[in-house]
Order: sequence, then structure tokens, then C-alpha cells
Amino acid sequence: MHRYIKLGTNLIDTYNVFLLIALIIVSLILEKQIDNLRFDKRKTTLFRLFMPIAVVVGLFGASLFEIISQNKSIALENFDSGLTFYGGLITALILVIFYGLIFKIPILFLLNFYSKPLVLGHAIGRIGCFFAGCCYGKPTSFITGVKFPIDSLPYLQYGACKIHPTQLYESIFLFLLFISMTKIKSTYHL
Repeated sequence: MHRYIKLGTNLIDTYNVFLLIALIIVSLILEKQIDNLRFDKRKTTLFRLFMPIAVVVGLFGASLFEIISQNKSIALENFDSGLTFYGGLITALILVIFYGLIFKIPILFLLNFYSKPLVLGHAIGRIGCFFAGCCYGKPTSFITGVKFPIDSLPYLQYGACKIHPTQLYESIFLFLLFISMTKIKSTYHL
């Protein structure tokens, strides 16, 4: 639960570091998947061009959903206040559907193509949530409970008691889901 990484006199937001790591890993996996496709050069280029567009649209949707869910005004300065995964997922899903319809690529193929890397990226992002102290659970006396630092959101809400690290629970689940999807993909060639 180190919200910032200190590099000299600079503080780097740990959540953003994990978000960047997730984006890099997801991009590498998608690149490998694109290379394995037996598409013509035009479709391969379309897939490569789509990735950064999907990232930008997904991040915009995640920011917009966070602003709306927190009842903030939709102003430019509020777009750096946080991200909500579901907002990014919904906007990226809409984009994938439009993309499939416009370029005549089967929607189910696209959803299958992007699902595994997305699950892994989300698993990594949830570790970033843990370090940021957001998306936390309820107080617990269970062995997995974690005491968050004084300046964290969980501490401000619940004090010094142990809290369920729901971010880590979800991250573990997502890593296991990624492994399962990889196994299923290799077994059934999906």
C-alpha cells in the first residue's frame, strides 16, 4: 500500500505505474495474437490501428463513468480524478461492435480476440488499485484482512481496523481466469 513510488524528489502514482504495465503487457499479447492471424495485410493493419483507438476510448469511458458515478461535473479538470473499469469496458465494447460492423469482422471473433488480454490487464490494474487504496472492502477479522495506511481512503472510512483487500481477491480471480482462458484457448483453438 504505497500510493507513490519515490524516484529522487519525484513521486510517481503507483496506480499509474500498474496501469502502464497492464497496457504494455496487453499490447504485447495483442501484437502476438495479430501476428498469429492469417488475415490479409489490410485487416492486419486495421487490427493494429484499432488498438490505440480502443485504449483511448476505453480510458475516456472509464474517466467519464467515474465522473458520473461520483456525481461530479463533466469538466475537463475532472477527467484526471479516477477510472471506473466498467465505464471503460462498456465504451470499448461499443467500439468493438461498431468496428466489427464497419469492417465486416464477426463480433464474436473480436470479443474472443480481446477478452483474454483484457482479463490479464484488469488483473494487473487491480493490483494498482490495492496500492492506491481504492476499491476496498469491508472491515474483517479474517486472516486476509489488511491494515491500510493513515492517509488512505479505507483508513479515513474505517480507521485502523483490518479491511478485506477486495482488489487482491479480484486480481487473483482474474489471474486464474486468464490461466483458464489460456488453457481453453489452446485446447479448443478459440
